[in-house]
Amino acid sequence: MKVSAVWMILLTVCLTTGCGKTEEAQAASVSSAKAEPAAGSGATEVAAAADAPSAMRYGQSLPFAILEGAERKRFVALATAELCPCDGQVSSLDDCLQKPETACSLAVESGQAMMRAIKEKASDAQITDKVQQGVANARKVHTFSLEGRPSEGSATATATLVEFFDFECPHCKLMAEIVAKVAATRKSELRVVHKQFPLASHRNAPRASIAALAAHKQGRYWEFHDALFGHQSEITMAEDPMPLFEKFAKEAGLNMTKFKADLADPALAKMVADDRAEGEQAGIEATPTLYLNGVKLTDAHSEEDLIRIIESKLGGAKKN
Repeated sequence: MKVSAVWMILLTVCLTTGCGKTEEAQAASVSSAKAEPAAGSGATEVAAAADAPSAMRYGQSLPFAILEGAERKRFVALATAELCPCDGQVSSLDDCLQKPETACSLAVESGQAMMRAIKEKASDAQITDKVQQGVANARKVHTFSLEGRPSEGSATATATLVEFFDFECPHCKLMAEIVAKVAATRKSELRVVHKQFPLASHRNAPRASIAALAAHKQGRYWEFHDALFGHQSEITMAEDPMPLFEKFAKEAGLNMTKFKADLADPALAKMVADDRAEGEQAGIEATPTLYLNGVKLTDAHSEEDLIRIIESKLGGAKKN
């Protein structure tokens, strides 16, 4: 299966950056810029800028330019002392990130976590702990509560793909299309389960999740899911998204009286909150985040990579 160069670039961003991470880093950068004197305002700042690592030290791997000169120096020092988390690599995180051909997604995630922590003024010990905890969470086999959650595929499937996502996240929209393509070829061997993870930066995402779960109670989750992603920009821009949700519900053939009653059901809001809390406990900071049989996916850089990883878990089972 071939994909265009643009499609592959978008998927790489989706899997290594996602919604939430870049937004938080940029917000921290703006906050830092407001709180600190402008670069070059004194001899110290000029000196720091003069010998600071290049903003392009890591190429396209990291948005290194959001860090100021002194922050970039600190990042390099910390990354040099940290081991690269990529399988088969024995170099430092700094060295790994400078080589796109060997820098796995987990290394990029570690770098992003380090950048955010630096912007948050965390201590060196706190930053090191955050990075190492992130690596440990990525390698851990997680067990999630899946009861009552929207799913498709056989309940006895060999592989279970759990996706934490946000209906306002553009990367999640892209991932939904990718996962749908992959799942269509493995209907009996692959089960896909959705967990809600609305981000604080997306004001309408929590209500979108509740509306989707209300549709799920009538067996129309996936139709509603497709409608939400199909009108994502409208939902994001809406002051009140409820008219849109009601429109999608009618188009999906839902019983509107029940749908409206379920929207107010505290159990659905609790399910969304429980999903987010479970994701946070697993170390999730951005969407989409995927787990295959409990293990976080970090090395899928393209649609082909995602297929390869899933098929390796299926042991080459015959496709549907």
